[in-house]
Amino acid sequence: MTELRRLLDPSFLAYVMSGAVGRWGQAPQCPSCSERDAERVDRKGFHELRSCRGCRLLYRYPGEAADQHARFYQHDYESGMTTSLPSDAQLAAYLEAGFAGTPKDARRVVEALTMLGVGRGGRVLDFGASWGYTAWQLQAAGYDADAYEVSEPRADFATRLGVRVRTRTEELAGPYAAVYSGHVLEHVTDPAQIIRQQLRLLRPGGFLLAFTPNGSRPWRAQDFASFHRKWGRVHPVLLTDEFVRFVADGRPFLATSAPTAAVLGGWDQRGQHVDRVDGWELFFAIRQP
Repeated sequence: MTELRRLLDPSFLAYVMSGAVGRWGQAPQCPSCSERDAERVDRKGFHELRSCRGCRLLYRYPGEAADQHARFYQHDYESGMTTSLPSDAQLAAYLEAGFAGTPKDARRVVEALTMLGVGRGGRVLDFGASWGYTAWQLQAAGYDADAYEVSEPRADFATRLGVRVRTRTEELAGPYAAVYSGHVLEHVTDPAQIIRQQLRLLRPGGFLLAFTPNGSRPWRAQDFASFHRKWGRVHPVLLTDEFVRFVADGRPFLATSAPTAAVLGGWDQRGQHVDRVDGWELFFAIRQP
């Protein structure tokens, strides 16, 4: 029944038709580097997933303009998704637990910051903060945490946690010791532009950290069925370890599917290191020299 409702949703039907129409009027082109040369790695109906031969981003074709995609996240994405706002009872339970042991637990973010040497009291930006649960936990852990979110309804909800979430990038005042985004970059049409924007907000020696679904070749080869489910209307792009190397542009970086203490602690923060990237999730950290 849920699948039937999705198929009959007018906005979903419009998305399906946009694939048919877009193939006639839109030339394939990478949204991050404008390269036209690409290989098709997957397909769903009229839409296909292409691997850019320039930057190695996986992008959906046909795609939407940035303003069209932003309207989708402001409105249609609000209901029935994993980012739906909690009920009063659920919010109270989250806050009583300090989010520990819940689906919104940000303990691994705090652990990653600690292992990379970002000390408590450091300025950290949660970029794509949703309704503020990670920023709340960063503040509780002793960080001077700021937050940004494109969705105004979710940003407004964050005030109930006592968290101010900004909705305009012009309001962000760096430099930050770290900029973090958790499952954000796969939602934007041009992740390279967003990453470069984040890097400009860092102080020298600061870190960009991100979790995203994994589009890297080892994961595609290991579990193509799961990979297939990770892209589409909600995720117009998937990042790969090769794309991270491209966008790091010579900076030190670490890319892995298992950001354990051993992996994070073993990175010398001076070189470019790709650990195992054969899990469903991709974590990467880029250090600003």
